Amino acid sequence: MDVKLARRKTWIQLAIAVCLAAAMPLAFPSLAQAQSPSDRDPAVVIPDQAIPAQPADGPARRQLGNVPDNVGAQLAESDRQVDSLFAVGPLTPLHRIWERASDNLRDSWGLDLGFNYTAVYQGADTVFAGPREGSGGDLDFFGRWQPLACDCCRQGAFVFSSESRHRYGEISPNELNTGTMGGTIVSFGRQDFALVEAYWEQGSPDDGMLARLGKMDPALIYDGGRYVSSNYAFLSPAFSDTLPMPLPGAGLGVAAAIYPSEECYLVAGVHDANGRRTTAGFDTFFGEGEYFTAVEAGLTPNFGQPGAGGYHITFWSVDPRQNAGRASDRGFALTME
Repeated sequence: MDVKLARRKTWIQLAIAVCLAAAMPLAFPSLAQAQSPSDRDPAVVIPDQAIPAQPADGPARRQLGNVPDNVGAQLAESDRQVDSLFAVGPLTPLHRIWERASDNLRDSWGLDLGFNYTAVYQGADTVFAGPREGSGGDLDFFGRWQPLACDCCRQGAFVFSSESRHRYGEISPNELNTGTMGGTIVSFGRQDFALVEAYWEQGSPDDGMLARLGKMDPALIYDGGRYVSSNYAFLSPAFSDTLPMPLPGAGLGVAAAIYPSEECYLVAGVHDANGRRTTAGFDTFFGEGEYFTAVEAGLTPNFGQPGAGGYHITFWSVDPRQNAGRASDRGFALTME
């Protein structure tokens, strides 16, 4: 191991230690200098609080998961009753049973569960190669468990998400080869059922800091927005992905956000550059020691009309990945929404 790589790993370890130390005041209020009104009522603090899945008129505080596919946003979406033409629909009885069961789990155990199923069909007049039609489905099962419900500790949450992807016909939607860079859709491929995310989250924007430690998806943290989702918004990678940014798959890492004011934030994190959605990642994070790091600064002003805005700049850097044959890289992305 050369001196440059050793110095790099030392800085990574120092960054992780700083993030963990900064999260301590969030876990123990007695270490904090001041308490917000929500500290006196533990029921007010909801870690991994959902951002609106649909655009809202008022300002939304930036969460660590800054896209509709974040677990918090999906839990809010699964609880939402959608208006229909008829008073009773074919899924109304099932929804009522699920609502009663989930309310009981939430009240008794602090466990909030949800699941989504999304189906996609895509067809093309001309293709570069292969079939002209692709279809498939995406099954998501996710939840948040808040085991700490006492005045001595601010509530944290263990958050998880799992996923299974499958095709209906000959190929899945993301295998449709039209010759375009990045393909025609983000996700909606083929994947066995896997635990994609499993992390502990502590704090909230109201506390002034939010920290996350465990297996997480960096694509749900950096360079996000209300419409960055192939499940809830645009299918095209041009809108649902940042193609030049080599975001790794879900893997071990640590990330934190601080909120100097109501309308600005700073997010930073260190992640496994070889993370995969279908593996735990302990061997690559601690063994290979190749990391993806990012820092994002942003503003979320509210203009009244047309509504809340989101502006951020993200700086990123990735180590060389020897097994993948990829060189180191760095860059930045500017997003205005």
